[in-house]
Amino acid sequence: MKINKFLKFKNKLIRQIFLATLILTIYGCNNDNNVSADNRIVSQKPISIDSRNTIKQSANRSAQSKEGFLHIDLASIYHNGKSLVILNKAGDTVYYFKEKRVIINGKPYEIIDDEHLYKHLLSTDHYDAEYGLFIMKAKDLNDKFYLVKINGKTYLIDKRYKDILEFKTPEQYIMAGSPYLYKRPQNPLRKAPNDSAEIIKDYMKYTYVPIEIKGDWLKVKDDKECVPGEGPSQKDIIGWVRWRKNGKIILDIRFGC
Repeated sequence: MKINKFLKFKNKLIRQIFLATLILTIYGCNNDNNVSADNRIVSQKPISIDSRNTIKQSANRSAQSKEGFLHIDLASIYHNGKSLVILNKAGDTVYYFKEKRVIINGKPYEIIDDEHLYKHLLSTDHYDAEYGLFIMKAKDLNDKFYLVKINGKTYLIDKRYKDILEFKTPEQYIMAGSPYLYKRPQNPLRKAPNDSAEIIKDYMKYTYVPIEIKGDWLKVKDDKECVPGEGPSQKDIIGWVRWRKNGKIILDIRFGC
């Protein structure tokens, strides 16, 4: 009799535990469904503990990394449903781009229409949502991460987003853009690649395209299609301008006319 009572009690206890577990599971699922998609995206940790260790190791090795510029294909994010997560050094999501929205510190914005509301939170070398322009100073750390600069702070981008990322060396960055010499007398266009060469007359009236790099000097030619002021020059203007000095880029580079 004692054994039968014990078995009955045990079976009843098991049924009660199962029922309580089932209720808690259903309640938890319902709560999850009430949480907005944005909150789930922001609160999730897209990296593992091992990845956090990798982030710390990567940040510590930043002095040995290759410096350049990271170009983000913002148009693919906006039009083709791509996404991008930008992490702080602790591994937390700070910027999350997904389709037509960007979530910054938990607050969502429409990438193009709300740019004037969030752009001060996303200060980089070049950012123009309408033209799909998003370029940051960067370091190519290793096979896992890029280290980037936003608002003067350091963040990380996982290389798993490689289909929308393009890292360029300083030379590649210079050759991909347009040197802006308009009203720039402090770094004039010269006839030869040295600081004592003759300055080309009226060079500041025109815009230019890059031709070739020789050391710290860039050879340029006037742009006949993108022109300020009175229009294109009657004859070709070809010269040299210093793009780098003491290892630092000193030339103003623009992307787009």
